[in-house]
Amino acid sequence: MNMEKKQETNYYKIIGVYPSDSPEYIEKQAKLKIIRIKAALAKKDYQMLDASMETDDARLKQIAIEKIAEIEQAREILSNLKTRIEFDIKTYGKSYFKKNTIQKKRDPEKKETEKKETDVVGAIIVAVMIIGFITYFVLPDRQTSDPQITPKSQITPKWYQNGNLHKGSVAQWKRATYANKLATAADWSMSRPQIKTRVMQSNNIDTLKPFAINLLSCVDEAAAGEGYEESMKIAEITAVCMHLMKW
Repeated sequence: MNMEKKQETNYYKIIGVYPSDSPEYIEKQAKLKIIRIKAALAKKDYQMLDASMETDDARLKQIAIEKIAEIEQAREILSNLKTRIEFDIKTYGKSYFKKNTIQKKRDPEKKETEKKETDVVGAIIVAVMIIGFITYFVLPDRQTSDPQITPKSQITPKWYQNGNLHKGSVAQWKRATYANKLATAADWSMSRPQIKTRVMQSNNIDTLKPFAINLLSCVDEAAAGEGYEESMKIAEITAVCMHLMKW
């Protein structure tokens, strides 16, 4: 009698890594994937969440929660030496340990897919580096300003002024006021050349506001819940959001 074999969960596939990858790399990829899912929820990216366009907000949030829980479970198993060994033996057999790593033969399509995934991760890392540069050198302790578009009156702070979360942590971001978040998001948004060009061409600082609001919403959603360290730099999440919004 033919018995259909139950398909086992592949924790490496859930995170998007290989058995030969280091625990540090797996941890990093898991965190990045969680951030992407939270950002996708904020943007209502149905494709990223594997949901149909008809999915309501409540269900979409539930899908995101389930995906994050799945990633967390995979990360927990693969981060623990004992459970990882047990999983590897169960999945690949004891012969796996006759070699230091599994040398899988990958066809050209898989290699191309891996390359694309590496390029995406590289783009995110570059984005984080850009944000880091902006944070530490361009925005040391400043407000969005430009001599051609800044109002003359500086007595009452404007919506884009006095943001000070550029070097802050996730915990600090979550405790901050909406006004502080918006002003900080304005600085980050203004750092993107294409956005700055649009603002300069309009000669109106309020052209920047929709961009700042969208970025704030994405960062807020990505920072909500668990799956990250409170001490994590908020600029790292911001860089991922910018990447997802193709800034």
